[in-house]
Order: sequence, then C-alpha cells, then structure tokens
Amino acid sequence: MKKALSLLLALVLAFGIASSAFATSEEEQFRAAAEQAVRSMQEELDLGGMNISEDTVSEVMGQLMGDPELFWFESYARWKTGGRVIKLEFFYREGVTPADIAVFDAAVDEALKCVLPGMDELQTALVLHDYLALHVAYDHDNYVGGTIPELSYTAYGALVTGVAVCQGYAQAYRLLLSRCGIDSVYISSDSMNHGWTAIRLGGQWYHVDVTWDDPAPDTPGFVSHRFFLLSDETISDAEHEHNGWSPDIGCGSDIYEEGMFWEDLDAPIPFTDADTYWSLEASGNHADQTISLIRRSWSGGETRTAASVKDYWPVWQQPGGYWVGAFSGLVLWDSRLFFNDKLRVYAYDPAEDSLDTVYTYDGGDGYIYGLTGDGTTVSCLIKQDPNQSEGTLHAIPLTPKYPSAGGETPAAEPLFDVSVNGLVQYGSEWIYVVNGAWDSSYTGLIQNDYGWWCVYQGRLAGWYTGLFANDFGIWYIYDGRVADCYSGLVQTDYGWWYVYNGRLADWYTGLIQNDYGWWYIYNGQLADQYTGLVQTDYGWWYVYNGRLADWYTGLIQNDYGWWCIYNGQLADGYTGLFATDYGWWYIYGGQVASWYTGLVQNDYGWWYVYEGQLADWFSGYVQNEYGWWYVYNGQLVF
Repeated sequence: MKKALSLLLALVLAFGIASSAFATSEEEQFRAAAEQAVRSMQEELDLGGMNISEDTVSEVMGQLMGDPELFWFESYARWKTGGRVIKLEFFYREGVTPADIAVFDAAVDEALKCVLPGMDELQTALVLHDYLALHVAYDHDNYVGGTIPELSYTAYGALVTGVAVCQGYAQAYRLLLSRCGIDSVYISSDSMNHGWTAIRLGGQWYHVDVTWDDPAPDTPGFVSHRFFLLSDETISDAEHEHNGWSPDIGCGSDIYEEGMFWEDLDAPIPFTDADTYWSLEASGNHADQTISLIRRSWSGGETRTAASVKDYWPVWQQPGGYWVGAFSGLVLWDSRLFFNDKLRVYAYDPAEDSLDTVYTYDGGDGYIYGLTGDGTTVSCLIKQDPNQSEGTLHAIPLTPKYPSAGGETPAAEPLFDVSVNGLVQYGSEWIYVVNGAWDSSYTGLIQNDYGWWCVYQGRLAGWYTGLFANDFGIWYIYDGRVADCYSGLVQTDYGWWYVYNGRLADWYTGLIQNDYGWWYIYNGQLADQYTGLVQTDYGWWYVYNGRLADWYTGLIQNDYGWWCIYNGQLADGYTGLFATDYGWWYIYGGQVASWYTGLVQNDYGWWYVYEGQLADWFSGYVQNEYGWWYVYNGQLVF
C-alpha cells in the first residue's frame, strides 16, 4: 500500500492538479466504469475517451475505497495529461481472490437473513446489531499482541472469519444497513483509537457502537444494548466515555434512550416474525429471583409472559454467596426459544405454548452462564463465575422438532402439476419435487439452472456447509450449494481437506497455497501430522506439521541420509560447506556427504572434511591424489 501511495504522490507532483469541468452524464459513466473495474479486480482503467477531472477521480475513488463491500480495494494511481486524467491503476489487498469475494457475498446474504419481511428501519438496525454482536468476536489476542491482521479491519473479517476489531465491526454494520436502504457513516476517534457507526433513522442520526456492545474477550451469546442509538450528549457522558470523534454529523435526538425495552438486556432479541419479538427479564432477588421469557408485539405494544422459572447463581464453592442478576442466554432455533438457569436449558414452543427442560448440566465444572447458537445447534457456556474471561461450550444434544430448523413445515404433502420436477419454493423453503409430488425421502444433490444443490430429506439444506458424498465424488457444500467455483482448503470434524472446483481432490498429493502459507496434501487431506521431505514438480521441500517450512534453513534427516534445506527447499543443486549449530558439513548435491573424507575448497581456502564434517579439531598431514598437505585446525596451510 505504501508503494502505491508513493506512486500516486509522484504522479500528482509530475502532472499537477486538474481543474476542468465534468459533465454529469460523463461523471456517471466514470463512476459505473470505475466501480465495475474494482469489482472485477481490473489492474487498469483507460479514461482516454473521457474528460475526467482529478477532483472527480478523488471523490469517486474515495467513495469506492470507503465502501465496506469492496474490502479488497486498497489504493490507486492516476496518470494525467492536458489537464485531465487519462488512466487509473488499481491496487488490491494481497492474497484476496474471486473465491474469497464469493464467500464474502454468501456471508453477507446469510447475515441479512435475520431481517424478516415487513421489518421497519428500527427493527432492521436492531437485529443487525444483535447479529454482529453474536457472530463476531473481538480480535483481542492480536490487539494485545500488536499483531492485528489487515482483514480484521474489514467487513470480511467480521462476516467471514468472525473476528474483527472496531473498524471491522463498523464496516460490516454499514454494509448490512446499506443493503437494507439505511444510511450510515463511519465515525472515528484518534484520541480513543476507536471507531463506530452513526446511522440515520427517520431523518435523525444516532450513534451505534456494536464493538462496545460485544465483550472482549468474547462471551458467546452475550449482547449488550448500552451503545445502541445514542445521542452525542449521551455517548460522551461519564458512563459511555466516547470523545474526539469525526465527522461531526450531529446526533441530537435522544428518543431511543429512555424507557426502551432493550436498555438492560444482555441477551439477543429474536424475532419470530416482523411483529413478534422476545426478551428475557429477571425480577426478584436470590431465592426469589424469577427469569421470564417475554413475548411482545412491535405494532400493538402488547406484552405477555410466555414462560418463567425461579433460580439464582451461587458463588462457586462459597456457600451462602450468590451473584446479583440472571445470566441466561436466549436462542431462537428450530422455531423454539431456548434459555437457561444455572443448570438447566429450557425450550419454549410458541406453537404449543409449552415449556420443556431439554438439558441438565451436572454442575461439575461450574454453572451455565448463557447460551449461543450457530444455526445448526445450541450450546451452553460453562464457567465458574460471570467475570471469568473464558468458559467451555457444551453442545446440547437436540433433535429438531421442526426439521426445517425454524422455517415453515408443510402441514400436508404439497401437490403440484405432474410436469413439475426439481426444486420448488413452498412457503419459506425450497422442497424437492418429482413428477409433481414432494419427495420427502430424498437426500442427495440435484441440479437446476443455478447450480447443484444439497437436499436433505426432501428439503434444500440451505443451513449446511461442509463435505457431502454421492456416487460421483465428495463435494464441498456452502449454504446448501455445491461451491463449484471454489478451490482451496475446507475444515470438517475430520480434518482439513483440499477441494478443487468444489470437489474433494482425493486424487491429489502435493503442495497447495492459501493466505496462510503452503500446505502438504496427501490424498486430498491436509497431512498436519507429517514432518519431512516431499517431492513436487518444482523440487523437494521440507514440510513441518503439514506446512511448508519456508522459514527453515538447515539440515534434516530421513531414511536416506541428511539433507541441506534452504528456505524450505532441498538445495539439491548445492555442493560445498554448510554451517549449522553443530558445526560445518560438506554437502554434495544437497546431501550431507557422510561417506566423504578428504579436502574440499570454498572461497576461503581448502578444508579437511572427515566423514562429511569439517574437522576443525584436526591438525596434521593429510593425503590426496596430489600429495601430502599440512592441515591446521581443519584448514590447509600452504
């Protein structure tokens, strides 16, 4: 990036600053062309046929570089002549590929699923806030260590890797809001070394700091709402401690600061439809504490206690001590609401108005301090006190009551015209139809005009990401679709595997590269237990725990001898002396010549080698085909 910016400065100094006028239609054409060039990762854009001013270029490029959706675009350079810009050169984040962008787009679509049809702007801002706080962890360890990777500052870090710092949270929030038609800007403070978001609702601006509503280190299932929709005055007070921000856009309204239901909630606020939402509230104290699941109507304001339990959290191994408050999570899964007390997890079914205990923890290592869900399972967090920075997640063994995992379940088998075959939308889901009848027994892959899809028991498995086998191979499924554009490593419960064009490459043995280095693949699987030499078309390489050890220079041993490694590669073209922590060794064709005893030459003289090692302990006479020679401390003395 520094190189690109230096080039940009040099070009500006060389050609001066343009000030020509620019027609609106031509400006729009330029905006469209520049955005398309960045989206397709073009290296250059020729503007020779346009009359483009430098001011317009700066404005448009600034907007594109600030667009959180274009996380791969870093900088640009411009060429000018005759008072106009004639060419742009683009610089992109190193290592980002079209496959990464496709995964990013899919992650954005997945996040937007929390916005239900019919939601207004306020509801949208709330559920997106909760989604990010639930699914993103602050990059705490890298922050403390001063090693924050670039992607943690981007929406990609937040939405794909699930790890980000404040800028990544804010950029992801801005992107999701923009997809829903809500204006926002990035707010930053140099004095705080921090950034957040200002959003516009109903013509008024408000501060939202998703980062500070998500604890660091991360606490799964915890979502605060203390920094949601605040005014300038409130966010800068002694309780909220924000200062020194820019730009100053004026967040003067405080209508969402008093009496809002989310004020004291530390759990997410799930919606089962655009008008029905849920929250957990605690009342009473100690043995009289009640944890209540509250059902609310957004439009009508009605509130009803759907279910309640009595419990409190004792201080671990301190009889008589207890913590003030309730520490329960709230997860919507399989069309049911899950929450907890200190040892039990409950499931409330709105359709049946019933409450069931679905899991009881034995209490051996602590108590349950919240729940979290990833769309396919629900897990409880076990800790010994609420202030413990880390805990243990226990997956709860659950059988879906509604197989569509939260979507509509057909009340009766749907019937279509006998000519209908393939995936058909039915209610809120897609089902597999054969000759007009729903085939609820089918599990496998099917194809339509948009690709290949994974079907589970007759339903599109849009919730599934992983490997799936059929008679033609093993395939990588991402959100229910065969990712036939993807080549790279994917992780499963059984290790990492190499996928090529969406298919498990079980025929492949060799090295492959991703953003984190080169890796040794054996029959399609990452050989992370392997350390040794491997052969490729480009030579022999040293692999350590499955990864190419391009940081290593030294000697390594296998069944065929000792070998000289330089930057991870076998130096089979090298013959000469080589230094290690254990002395100097004579290398012949990349191998330690342990069979050799005699004199060898390098730039510093002749040396006596004994069984492959420099004999710097030897002084005396040695013989070769040219006679006898005197050696002192391993070096020949003329």
